[in-house]
Amino acid sequence: MMRHCCDVLILGGGPSGCAAAITVAQSGHSTTLLERSDYCGVRFGESLAPETAPWIARIGLSATVREVPGLVSPGIQSLWGGFLPAETDFLFNPFGPGLHVDRAKFDAALACHAERCGVAVFRKARPSHCRQSPAGWELTAQVDGVLRIFKSRWIVDATGRSAWFVRRHVAAPRVVDRLVALVVREASDQSADRRLAMEAVPDGWFYFTPLPHGGVAALLTDSDLLSSFGDADAFWRDQFARSRLVATRFRLKDHHRPRILNASTQYCSHVAGPNWAAVGDAAVALDPLCGSGICQSLASGFGAGRSILAETTGDQDAMLRYQKIIDELVRNGLAERARLYRKVTDWIHRPFWRRRVLSQDWLPARMISP
Repeated sequence: MMRHCCDVLILGGGPSGCAAAITVAQSGHSTTLLERSDYCGVRFGESLAPETAPWIARIGLSATVREVPGLVSPGIQSLWGGFLPAETDFLFNPFGPGLHVDRAKFDAALACHAERCGVAVFRKARPSHCRQSPAGWELTAQVDGVLRIFKSRWIVDATGRSAWFVRRHVAAPRVVDRLVALVVREASDQSADRRLAMEAVPDGWFYFTPLPHGGVAALLTDSDLLSSFGDADAFWRDQFARSRLVATRFRLKDHHRPRILNASTQYCSHVAGPNWAAVGDAAVALDPLCGSGICQSLASGFGAGRSILAETTGDQDAMLRYQKIIDELVRNGLAERARLYRKVTDWIHRPFWRRRVLSQDWLPARMISP
Protein backbone atom coordinates (compact mmCIF):
# COMPACT_ATOMS: atom_id res chain seq x y z
CA MET A 1 0.00 0.00 0.00
CA MET A 2 1.45 3.35 -1.06
CA ARG A 3 1.84 6.11 1.55
CA HIS A 4 1.96 9.87 1.04
CA CYS A 5 2.68 12.48 3.72
CA CYS A 6 2.00 16.21 3.58
CA ASP A 7 1.24 19.21 5.76
CA VAL A 8 -2.22 19.93 4.29
CA LEU A 9 -4.57 17.53 2.50
CA ILE A 10 -7.36 19.05 0.38
CA LEU A 11 -10.39 16.91 -0.53
CA GLY A 12 -11.95 18.26 -3.70
CA GLY A 13 -10.42 20.00 -6.72
CA GLY A 14 -13.04 22.63 -7.51
CA PRO A 15 -12.47 26.39 -7.11
CA SER A 16 -12.54 26.34 -3.29
CA GLY A 17 -10.18 23.38 -2.98
CA CYS A 18 -7.74 24.78 -5.54
CA ALA A 19 -7.81 28.23 -3.90
CA ALA A 20 -7.00 26.71 -0.51
CA ALA A 21 -4.26 24.49 -1.97
CA ILE A 22 -2.60 27.34 -3.87
CA THR A 23 -2.73 29.66 -0.86
CA VAL A 24 -1.05 27.12 1.42
CA ALA A 25 1.47 25.84 -1.12
CA GLN A 26 2.70 29.32 -2.00
CA SER A 27 3.84 29.68 1.61
CA GLY A 28 6.06 26.63 1.36
CA HIS A 29 3.88 24.01 3.04
CA SER A 30 3.63 20.59 1.40
CA THR A 31 0.11 20.35 0.01
CA THR A 32 -1.83 17.52 -1.58
CA LEU A 33 -5.16 17.74 -3.40
CA LEU A 34 -7.46 14.78 -4.13
CA GLU A 35 -10.03 15.18 -6.93
CA ARG A 36 -12.63 12.49 -7.65
CA SER A 37 -12.77 13.18 -11.40
CA ASP A 38 -10.31 13.74 -14.22
CA TYR A 39 -12.08 17.00 -15.15
CA CYS A 40 -13.37 15.50 -18.41
CA GLY A 41 -17.07 15.39 -17.50
CA VAL A 42 -19.65 18.13 -17.76
CA ARG A 43 -19.83 20.55 -14.81
CA PHE A 44 -22.39 23.23 -14.12
CA GLY A 45 -22.11 26.64 -12.50
CA GLU A 46 -20.87 28.57 -15.50
CA SER A 47 -21.00 32.28 -14.67
CA LEU A 48 -18.44 34.35 -12.81
CA ALA A 49 -19.91 37.54 -11.35
CA PRO A 50 -17.78 40.70 -11.66
CA GLU A 51 -17.04 40.48 -7.92
CA THR A 52 -15.06 37.30 -8.61
CA ALA A 53 -12.27 39.27 -10.35
CA PRO A 54 -10.53 40.56 -7.16
CA TRP A 55 -10.32 37.04 -5.74
CA ILE A 56 -8.92 35.67 -9.00
CA ALA A 57 -6.24 38.36 -8.89
CA ARG A 58 -5.54 37.91 -5.18
CA ILE A 59 -4.95 34.17 -5.55
CA GLY A 60 -2.78 34.77 -8.63
CA LEU A 61 -5.12 33.18 -11.17
CA SER A 62 -5.61 36.05 -13.62
CA ALA A 63 -3.34 34.67 -16.35
CA THR A 64 -4.74 31.15 -15.88
CA VAL A 65 -8.37 32.28 -16.19
CA ARG A 66 -7.58 34.25 -19.35
CA GLU A 67 -6.53 30.97 -20.98
CA VAL A 68 -9.91 29.32 -20.28
CA PRO A 69 -12.43 29.50 -23.16
CA GLY A 70 -15.16 31.93 -22.15
CA LEU A 71 -17.48 34.73 -23.08
CA VAL A 72 -17.39 38.18 -21.54
CA SER A 73 -20.76 38.89 -19.91
CA PRO A 74 -21.96 42.49 -20.25
CA GLY A 75 -24.80 42.11 -17.76
CA ILE A 76 -27.99 40.36 -16.70
CA GLN A 77 -31.45 40.40 -18.22
CA SER A 78 -34.21 39.29 -15.86
CA LEU A 79 -37.95 38.86 -16.02
CA TRP A 80 -38.65 38.53 -12.32
CA GLY A 81 -42.41 38.89 -12.45
CA GLY A 82 -44.20 41.73 -14.20
CA PHE A 83 -44.29 42.34 -17.95
CA LEU A 84 -40.98 43.98 -18.90
CA PRO A 85 -37.48 42.57 -18.46
CA ALA A 86 -35.08 44.43 -16.17
CA GLU A 87 -31.52 45.14 -17.27
CA THR A 88 -28.39 45.07 -15.10
CA ASP A 89 -25.46 46.52 -17.03
CA PHE A 90 -21.92 45.73 -15.89
CA LEU A 91 -20.53 48.71 -17.80
CA PHE A 92 -20.10 50.77 -14.66
CA ASN A 93 -19.33 47.89 -12.29
CA PRO A 94 -16.04 48.72 -10.56
CA PHE A 95 -14.87 45.13 -11.04
CA GLY A 96 -15.60 45.06 -14.76
CA PRO A 97 -17.79 42.59 -16.70
CA GLY A 98 -18.72 39.06 -15.77
CA LEU A 99 -17.50 35.93 -17.51
CA HIS A 100 -19.22 32.77 -18.77
CA VAL A 101 -16.87 29.76 -18.78
CA ASP A 102 -16.79 26.09 -19.55
CA ARG A 103 -16.79 24.99 -15.91
CA ALA A 104 -14.92 21.71 -16.43
CA LYS A 105 -12.10 23.51 -18.26
CA PHE A 106 -12.11 26.28 -15.66
CA ASP A 107 -11.69 23.83 -12.78
CA ALA A 108 -9.06 21.84 -14.69
CA ALA A 109 -7.06 25.01 -15.32
CA LEU A 110 -7.11 25.87 -11.60
CA ALA A 111 -5.84 22.38 -10.76
CA CYS A 112 -3.00 22.74 -13.27
CA HIS A 113 -2.10 26.11 -11.76
CA ALA A 114 -2.06 24.47 -8.33
CA GLU A 115 0.41 21.89 -9.65
CA ARG A 116 2.65 24.68 -10.93
CA CYS A 117 2.57 26.11 -7.40
CA GLY A 118 3.88 22.83 -6.01
CA VAL A 119 0.62 21.09 -5.06
CA ALA A 120 0.56 17.32 -5.56
CA VAL A 121 -2.74 16.76 -7.40
CA PHE A 122 -4.19 13.25 -7.51
CA ARG A 123 -7.05 12.86 -9.99
CA LYS A 124 -9.58 10.00 -9.95
CA ALA A 125 -9.13 9.81 -6.18
CA ARG A 126 -11.98 8.47 -4.08
CA PRO A 127 -11.61 8.65 -0.29
CA SER A 128 -12.99 5.70 1.61
CA HIS A 129 -11.95 6.16 5.23
CA CYS A 130 -10.49 8.91 7.40
CA ARG A 131 -9.39 8.84 11.01
CA GLN A 132 -7.60 11.17 13.38
CA SER A 133 -4.05 10.18 14.26
CA PRO A 134 -1.55 11.56 16.81
CA ALA A 135 0.11 13.57 14.02
CA GLY A 136 -3.15 14.82 12.49
CA TRP A 137 -5.16 12.79 9.96
CA GLU A 138 -4.84 9.54 8.08
CA LEU A 139 -7.00 9.05 5.00
CA THR A 140 -7.36 6.01 2.75
CA ALA A 141 -8.30 6.55 -0.89
CA GLN A 142 -8.44 4.70 -4.19
CA VAL A 143 -6.41 6.72 -6.71
CA ASP A 144 -6.99 5.53 -10.25
CA GLY A 145 -7.51 2.03 -8.89
CA VAL A 146 -4.51 2.03 -6.53
CA LEU A 147 -5.01 2.06 -2.77
CA ARG A 148 -3.08 4.85 -1.05
CA ILE A 149 -2.79 6.17 2.50
CA PHE A 150 -2.44 9.92 2.94
CA LYS A 151 -1.12 11.35 6.21
CA SER A 152 -1.42 15.04 6.93
CA ARG A 153 -1.46 17.50 9.78
CA TRP A 154 -4.41 19.43 8.32
CA ILE A 155 -7.38 18.37 6.22
CA VAL A 156 -9.67 20.66 4.21
CA ASP A 157 -13.12 19.54 3.06
CA ALA A 158 -13.81 21.01 -0.39
CA THR A 159 -16.13 18.22 -1.55
CA GLY A 160 -19.12 20.44 -2.31
CA ARG A 161 -22.62 19.79 -1.03
CA SER A 162 -21.71 16.20 -0.18
CA ALA A 163 -19.41 17.55 2.59
CA TRP A 164 -17.71 14.15 2.75
CA PHE A 165 -15.42 14.87 5.70
CA VAL A 166 -17.78 17.12 7.70
CA ARG A 167 -20.62 14.59 7.62
CA ARG A 168 -18.36 11.88 9.00
CA HIS A 169 -16.47 13.82 11.65
CA VAL A 170 -18.64 16.79 12.66
CA ALA A 171 -22.34 16.81 11.72
CA ALA A 172 -24.57 16.82 8.68
CA PRO A 173 -25.12 20.27 7.15
CA ARG A 174 -28.38 22.02 7.91
CA VAL A 175 -30.58 22.05 4.79
CA VAL A 176 -32.86 25.07 4.40
CA ASP A 177 -34.93 24.12 1.32
CA ARG A 178 -35.58 21.38 -1.25
CA LEU A 179 -34.25 23.18 -4.30
CA VAL A 180 -33.09 21.14 -7.29
CA ALA A 181 -31.83 22.20 -10.71
CA LEU A 182 -33.06 20.58 -13.92
CA VAL A 183 -30.23 21.37 -16.33
CA VAL A 184 -30.12 21.08 -20.12
CA ARG A 185 -26.98 21.82 -22.11
CA GLU A 186 -27.17 22.85 -25.77
CA ALA A 187 -24.17 22.41 -28.09
CA SER A 188 -24.61 24.83 -31.00
CA ASP A 189 -23.48 28.19 -32.25
CA GLN A 190 -23.43 30.85 -29.56
CA SER A 191 -26.15 33.44 -29.18
CA ALA A 192 -25.33 37.03 -30.12
CA ASP A 193 -26.67 38.09 -26.71
CA ARG A 194 -24.07 37.28 -24.07
CA ARG A 195 -26.05 38.39 -21.04
CA LEU A 196 -27.11 35.96 -18.33
CA ALA A 197 -30.90 35.57 -18.47
CA MET A 198 -33.12 34.86 -15.45
CA GLU A 199 -36.87 34.41 -15.36
CA ALA A 200 -39.52 33.49 -12.80
CA VAL A 201 -42.15 30.94 -13.88
CA PRO A 202 -45.12 29.49 -11.95
CA ASP A 203 -43.26 26.62 -10.28
CA GLY A 204 -39.71 27.94 -10.06
CA TRP A 205 -37.30 29.99 -12.11
CA PHE A 206 -35.01 29.60 -15.10
CA TYR A 207 -31.56 30.84 -15.91
CA PHE A 208 -29.76 30.70 -19.23
CA THR A 209 -25.99 31.03 -19.57
CA PRO A 210 -24.46 31.43 -23.05
CA LEU A 211 -21.22 29.51 -23.59
CA PRO A 212 -18.59 29.57 -26.37
CA HIS A 213 -20.41 26.71 -28.12
CA GLY A 214 -24.05 26.71 -27.09
CA GLY A 215 -25.41 27.37 -23.65
CA VAL A 216 -26.98 25.98 -20.50
CA ALA A 217 -30.58 26.40 -19.39
CA ALA A 218 -31.63 25.35 -15.90
CA LEU A 219 -34.97 25.23 -14.12
CA LEU A 220 -34.80 25.65 -10.35
CA THR A 221 -37.72 24.13 -8.46
CA ASP A 222 -38.48 22.11 -5.32
CA SER A 223 -37.89 18.37 -5.35
CA ASP A 224 -41.35 17.53 -4.00
CA LEU A 225 -43.04 19.57 -6.75
CA LEU A 226 -41.00 17.68 -9.33
CA SER A 227 -41.90 14.34 -7.73
CA SER A 228 -45.60 15.14 -7.62
CA PHE A 229 -45.55 15.99 -11.33
CA GLY A 230 -44.10 12.57 -12.03
CA ASP A 231 -41.87 13.19 -15.05
CA ALA A 232 -38.85 15.50 -15.01
CA ASP A 233 -38.75 16.01 -18.77
CA ALA A 234 -42.46 16.82 -18.98
CA PHE A 235 -42.18 19.18 -15.99
CA TRP A 236 -39.22 21.02 -17.58
CA ARG A 237 -41.06 21.44 -20.87
CA ASP A 238 -44.27 22.54 -19.13
CA GLN A 239 -42.45 25.34 -17.32
CA PHE A 240 -40.39 26.22 -20.40
CA ALA A 241 -43.60 26.67 -22.39
CA ARG A 242 -44.58 29.38 -19.89
CA SER A 243 -41.31 31.26 -20.38
CA ARG A 244 -41.26 34.58 -22.24
CA LEU A 245 -37.57 35.45 -21.91
CA VAL A 246 -35.45 32.28 -21.61
CA ALA A 247 -37.48 30.64 -24.39
CA THR A 248 -36.15 33.32 -26.77
CA ARG A 249 -32.52 32.53 -25.83
CA PHE A 250 -32.49 28.73 -25.65
CA ARG A 251 -33.41 26.35 -28.47
CA LEU A 252 -35.24 23.46 -26.86
CA LYS A 253 -34.96 20.32 -28.97
CA ASP A 254 -36.71 16.97 -28.90
CA HIS A 255 -33.61 15.09 -27.70
CA HIS A 256 -33.00 17.40 -24.73
CA ARG A 257 -33.44 15.67 -21.39
CA PRO A 258 -32.77 17.50 -18.12
CA ARG A 259 -30.14 16.35 -15.66
CA ILE A 260 -31.28 16.73 -12.03
CA LEU A 261 -28.81 18.26 -9.58
CA ASN A 262 -29.05 19.13 -5.91
CA ALA A 263 -29.23 22.93 -5.52
CA SER A 264 -30.45 23.17 -1.93
CA THR A 265 -29.37 25.94 0.38
CA GLN A 266 -27.37 24.39 3.20
CA TYR A 267 -24.69 25.30 5.70
CA CYS A 268 -22.53 23.69 8.36
CA SER A 269 -22.83 25.04 11.88
CA HIS A 270 -19.12 24.40 12.39
CA VAL A 271 -16.74 24.93 9.47
CA ALA A 272 -13.44 24.70 11.34
CA GLY A 273 -11.93 22.81 14.21
CA PRO A 274 -8.68 21.25 15.43
CA ASN A 275 -6.61 20.74 12.27
CA TRP A 276 -9.53 20.82 9.83
CA ALA A 277 -11.65 23.28 7.87
CA ALA A 278 -14.51 23.21 5.35
CA VAL A 279 -14.61 25.51 2.31
CA GLY A 280 -16.88 26.29 -0.62
CA ASP A 281 -20.19 24.43 -0.78
CA ALA A 282 -18.98 22.00 1.89
CA ALA A 283 -19.14 24.95 4.31
CA VAL A 284 -22.11 26.88 2.91
CA ALA A 285 -24.02 26.37 -0.34
CA LEU A 286 -26.22 29.35 -1.08
CA ASP A 287 -29.21 29.49 -3.41
CA PRO A 288 -27.96 29.92 -7.02
CA LEU A 289 -30.23 32.96 -7.16
CA CYS A 290 -27.65 34.81 -5.03
CA GLY A 291 -25.14 34.41 -7.87
CA SER A 292 -22.13 34.11 -5.56
CA GLY A 293 -21.11 30.49 -6.13
CA ILE A 294 -17.59 30.65 -7.62
CA CYS A 295 -16.82 33.95 -5.91
CA GLN A 296 -17.73 32.54 -2.51
CA SER A 297 -15.78 29.36 -3.24
CA LEU A 298 -12.58 31.21 -4.10
CA ALA A 299 -12.96 33.55 -1.13
CA SER A 300 -13.57 30.77 1.40
CA GLY A 301 -10.71 28.67 0.02
CA PHE A 302 -8.34 31.60 0.26
CA GLY A 303 -9.64 32.50 3.74
CA ALA A 304 -9.28 29.00 5.10
CA GLY A 305 -5.81 28.68 3.61
CA ARG A 306 -4.67 31.92 5.23
CA SER A 307 -6.23 30.86 8.54
CA ILE A 308 -4.35 27.55 8.48
CA LEU A 309 -1.11 29.40 7.81
CA ALA A 310 -1.83 31.83 10.65
CA GLU A 311 -2.57 29.04 13.12
CA THR A 312 0.64 27.22 12.24
CA THR A 313 2.54 30.36 13.29
CA GLY A 314 0.82 30.47 16.69
CA ASP A 315 -2.34 32.51 16.02
CA GLN A 316 -4.80 30.50 18.10
CA ASP A 317 -7.81 32.62 17.05
CA ALA A 318 -7.30 32.25 13.31
CA MET A 319 -9.85 29.48 12.74
CA LEU A 320 -12.34 31.19 15.04
CA ARG A 321 -12.17 34.28 12.81
CA TYR A 322 -12.72 32.09 9.75
CA GLN A 323 -15.79 30.57 11.42
CA LYS A 324 -17.19 34.04 12.10
CA ILE A 325 -16.65 35.05 8.47
CA ILE A 326 -18.63 32.03 7.27
CA ASP A 327 -21.35 32.71 9.88
CA GLU A 328 -21.73 36.20 8.46
CA LEU A 329 -21.81 34.84 4.91
CA VAL A 330 -24.68 32.54 5.87
CA ARG A 331 -26.69 35.31 7.53
CA ASN A 332 -26.22 37.72 4.64
CA GLY A 333 -26.90 35.03 2.04
CA LEU A 334 -30.17 33.95 3.61
CA ALA A 335 -31.29 37.56 3.97
CA GLU A 336 -30.49 38.25 0.31
CA ARG A 337 -32.28 35.04 -0.72
CA ALA A 338 -35.43 36.15 1.10
CA ARG A 339 -35.25 39.66 -0.39
CA LEU A 340 -34.93 38.44 -3.97
CA TYR A 341 -37.69 35.83 -3.77
CA ARG A 342 -40.14 38.29 -2.28
CA LYS A 343 -39.91 40.48 -5.32
CA VAL A 344 -42.06 37.95 -7.18
CA THR A 345 -45.77 38.17 -6.39
CA ASP A 346 -47.29 36.94 -9.69
CA TRP A 347 -47.65 33.34 -8.51
CA ILE A 348 -48.01 33.77 -4.78
CA HIS A 349 -50.74 31.10 -4.80
CA ARG A 350 -48.32 28.49 -6.18
CA PRO A 351 -46.43 26.34 -3.64
CA PHE A 352 -42.92 27.25 -4.80
CA TRP A 353 -43.46 30.98 -4.37
CA ARG A 354 -45.83 30.80 -1.41
CA ARG A 355 -43.11 29.02 0.59
CA ARG A 356 -40.70 31.85 -0.12
CA VAL A 357 -42.82 34.98 -0.45
CA LEU A 358 -45.09 34.46 2.54
CA SER A 359 -42.61 32.82 4.89
CA GLN A 360 -41.27 34.76 7.84
CA ASP A 361 -37.70 36.00 7.70
CA TRP A 362 -35.54 33.15 8.92
CA LEU A 363 -31.95 33.71 9.88
CA PRO A 364 -29.85 31.35 11.98
CA ALA A 365 -28.88 32.32 15.48
CA ARG A 366 -25.21 32.78 16.22
CA MET A 367 -23.75 29.38 15.44
CA ILE A 368 -20.77 29.39 17.79
CA SER A 369 -19.92 30.85 21.14
CA PRO A 370 -17.46 33.76 21.25
